[in-house]
Amino acid sequence: MDRLDQENAADEDEANFDPEMDIRDYDAVAESLPVFCVSSRAFQKLSGRLQKDDFNAGGFQSAEDTEIPKLQSHARKLTEAGRAAHSRRFLNDLVQLLNSMSMWATDDGTQSNLSDAEKNREETHLRKRLNKMEQVRPPESHFTSSFPNNSLN
Repeated sequence: MDRLDQENAADEDEANFDPEMDIRDYDAVAESLPVFCVSSRAFQKLSGRLQKDDFNAGGFQSAEDTEIPKLQSHARKLTEAGRAAHSRRFLNDLVQLLNSMSMWATDDGTQSNLSDAEKNREETHLRKRLNKMEQVRPPESHFTSSFPNNSLN
């Protein structure tokens, strides 16, 4: 970590870079990092895997003793903030979409009321446009089947 910090500091400001000066307290960083003394083979053996393997997991009484569950928990915890932020963004976007749809669907008295003849003209126009589009690209079977006749009436 010290080497990476020095490389970054030299790249950022080579004129003021002092390789003798520590950028951070590396002892404090080392103490803050959790250490997991794991045995993946013992964990797998104690979890019922590796049936054909003659690995002796005698030093471990349970899968918990292998510290793999603690490491898994730590790895999940590292991603909690990112997952929570992503979830909040998703929920905010969903609320925004629902509000927009609610406003769009609300009858504010400005909606035009078409007569049956006008609806038929609109449907004919839309079907002609759809036919032109289908000539450019053949229709997907599920696409055209979702438009039953007289669906606009």
